[in-house]
Amino acid sequence: MIDLKNIYYLGITLTDATYNSKLNINGIETSTREEDASFNNPIREVPQFITDCGKYGYFKGKVYASNKMPHDAIEGDITKLDSPVLKDKSFYRTPKLDLPQMKVQNLKDKYNVSIVRNRLAADYVITSKKYLEHMFHYSYKDVYSLSQFTNYIEHISKNITEPSKLILNELKEHLENNDPEACIFLDISYQTWNWKQQVTNIFDKSNLESGFIPYYCKDPDMYDVITELHQQERLLLDSDLLNICNEDSVILSPKDCKTISDMINSDDTDSSSLALEMMANCNIEKSYDKIALIFAFYDHKLRYCSNWNHVNVKSLRKTMGGVNSIDERSAHGFSYLVKHLHKKNALTEFAIGAITNKMCKTILKYVHLTNESSVFDVKASDLKLKSAYVTVQDDLPF
Repeated sequence: MIDLKNIYYLGITLTDATYNSKLNINGIETSTREEDASFNNPIREVPQFITDCGKYGYFKGKVYASNKMPHDAIEGDITKLDSPVLKDKSFYRTPKLDLPQMKVQNLKDKYNVSIVRNRLAADYVITSKKYLEHMFHYSYKDVYSLSQFTNYIEHISKNITEPSKLILNELKEHLENNDPEACIFLDISYQTWNWKQQVTNIFDKSNLESGFIPYYCKDPDMYDVITELHQQERLLLDSDLLNICNEDSVILSPKDCKTISDMINSDDTDSSSLALEMMANCNIEKSYDKIALIFAFYDHKLRYCSNWNHVNVKSLRKTMGGVNSIDERSAHGFSYLVKHLHKKNALTEFAIGAITNKMCKTILKYVHLTNESSVFDVKASDLKLKSAYVTVQDDLPF
């Protein structure tokens, strides 16, 4: 699990005094009240983040400071269970799970598992990537480490008054002695526009090394619970349990993919709904590439199926939430689909062949490269992906 850091809010108001006087800091805010702390704060719309911070009175919250998203860092380190271990175990469910009741019932029937409402009494707690992601709030304004803050104080020290310098150094010493891993959020504002360029040259934060992208934790107490569960190896992902549920389900073959595509493209609404149900009940993890292709190419038809809002199909839709509908006149959608499948480790030879084949029939035909009147001989096998030569299969349904 990742470690959260405290963050200190420091607001500095700049002024040029009068005429040609020495540039200096006019005031340094120490946010002691909730409304002050949230003013000009990147997370001001979520006031529950505000907490006290001792005698200094600075804004303090919990933050994950990195250039990697926190839920990705957490997800890769969560316990995975083999199906035999589930026998007679109890589970507690966090919110925002993609685990439909039908799948849970299958686990109950097969492994005699139970769902409890007390997470302390449960053998395992089921959570989801979506829930872990929901626990954090992204901010586009960088935060800085103690060493970066120290360098900044040294950079501006010749242009600030002694009282201002004392306050900054007190905060620096407090962090050195009590919270050296903390982050600092600097809010620089101008009281006057006179001599603005000189003020900017001296106090601009661009003189700092690049800071960290902050992800503010919305509920540090719950995160502590999640951390403890992880240390006890009692934390599971819903996607892993869903894979266990699908162990005995059918894995879609290229032939199945073509059959489902034909059913969706027929004018028979019952056939389209049945095709959607077939995907919802198959082994989604091992059929991900084929289902993603169908969702990307035929989303505009799937959403009109009569069972689009059924529970089982809703679970499938959530699982395929990262797949976007393809605009057949733009290469952007095809590129995004390739990147998504690559991230999911589902960029199979079949998927690459289907995508390049679809591009020849749509976007390249749209620009008259592959239509009958074209003077160019462009084939799907001519399209390359990351230096890999693409071989197209004859039975591709797209």
